[in-house]
Amino acid sequence: MSKKHKEYRSKIRIYADILNSLLRHGGSSGPTHLLLEANLSHERLIKHLKVAVVLATLFAYSAFVGNAQAEYVYALNDENWEITEETSVTADSTVATIHTITIDVKGYAFQRIDEETLKQLKSETHLTMTIERKEDGPPYVNVTGYVKVNKAVYAIQSGTAVLGTKRHILYIRCEGVDEQGNKITLKFGAVYFWWGGKTYALRSIVLLQTADKPMLLLQRGITRMV
Repeated sequence: MSKKHKEYRSKIRIYADILNSLLRHGGSSGPTHLLLEANLSHERLIKHLKVAVVLATLFAYSAFVGNAQAEYVYALNDENWEITEETSVTADSTVATIHTITIDVKGYAFQRIDEETLKQLKSETHLTMTIERKEDGPPYVNVTGYVKVNKAVYAIQSGTAVLGTKRHILYIRCEGVDEQGNKITLKFGAVYFWWGGKTYALRSIVLLQTADKPMLLLQRGITRMV
């Protein structure tokens, strides 16, 4: 085996050890845990950490994926079906520089059958928000995308959003239609965590109101703000 090949394999092993340490600690870990569990000196940790963060971003959903049984238990509680609507968050200078926000999350959708039973389905949400600023007046926010629950697709046609960079929260209220043209509404509440560059890991609680019954979506993934 060539020296170059050995070095390449060695780096991959280091990145894997760093990522495994992050996974063991719920997606975040202090430097002490990383130093010990990845078996690195502080200098070598800093050298490899940037690449590891990029890799972690690519696999953000895997790192933050929820346990199916735990999500089910969480969804059984009626109080967890309420999403606090954010209407006024003090903006800072960071918000003024953001023009587009994309969200890609996956997880589970829950539909209540009775007081003790839920129907659990796979779900994913993909949203794009564009922010157009005006010389006078509030900025115009356009929200598009879709929500997929099993094979059913719900198209998002419009919406409003509140972004609080100091509290790391994101709230979106959307309207759209299902595949039969029936109106649907979506309340999307999330907290996000920096993963590197302009990419963030995101955990969301979503209430999807369809023509049938409401569904609670517990999802995780990434958001990009540019």
